[in-house]
Amino acid sequence: MLITHNRALDRREETASLQLLASGNALCDNKWCATEPSPPYTRLYYIAEGEAFVKTAHGALTLKAGHLYLLPAGCAFSYHCDTQMRQLYFHVNLLGSEGYDLLRSISRVLYTPLDDDYIRELLALYAADSRAELLYLRALVKRDVMALLCREGITLEAPAYSACVTKALHFIEENLSASLSLKTVAECTFVSPHTLTHKFKQEMGTSVGQYIEGLVLFKAEQLLLSTDLPLSQISEQLGFYDQFYFSRRFKEHFSVPPLVYRKNHRFTEV
Repeated sequence: MLITHNRALDRREETASLQLLASGNALCDNKWCATEPSPPYTRLYYIAEGEAFVKTAHGALTLKAGHLYLLPAGCAFSYHCDTQMRQLYFHVNLLGSEGYDLLRSISRVLYTPLDDDYIRELLALYAADSRAELLYLRALVKRDVMALLCREGITLEAPAYSACVTKALHFIEENLSASLSLKTVAECTFVSPHTLTHKFKQEMGTSVGQYIEGLVLFKAEQLLLSTDLPLSQISEQLGFYDQFYFSRRFKEHFSVPPLVYRKNHRFTEV
């Protein structure tokens, strides 16, 4: 008997975990529009019907029915829908053993055509209440992401962040708040604000302040869509001075006030 082993596959540190942060079966209209300067998670869009539009630094792209699109974390873009579009969406992170999001290394939108029957199967699985079916759906989503990355020749090398940026990322994650300042992060990572600003922008492609704001507003988005907490409680929990300042910052980022966003994006599952 002849057995060949791939030792790289056996190494535990090479594994990656796909985290599903949010999802939905969404029937979008012209209220589906926003600008994302530095999204903290990757978006997956399975387009079932209709179309919408995305614009990135690389140009404009039409989201067409019968396709899967991957919009990577950290890649700035804006989006809008003129008429109507149905999508099955997932917000994900692909975490390596170091705790970093491996999809953040991708700099452009990826997409691939899919069979219409397959997308209908995913929608049916999403509507199921069986744990086995939902686990199967999760496995299919991860398979689709990996197949798309392999097709595009993307190797997912873990980012080699400098020591101060690594410490800053961990500190921000553990102390996330809208009141968290560059000065505080720099002091707690034992570098000057100037050094951290330069290194962070060079390695993360965004400023410390923008990165913190992106994570805070992502958390706000999750709380708006997954809870019935009042704005006053959400703003306090996220470290804003008051709910009016929170509402203003949220509207600047998502183009609509928080309560309007909650109403527009709480889609009905089918």
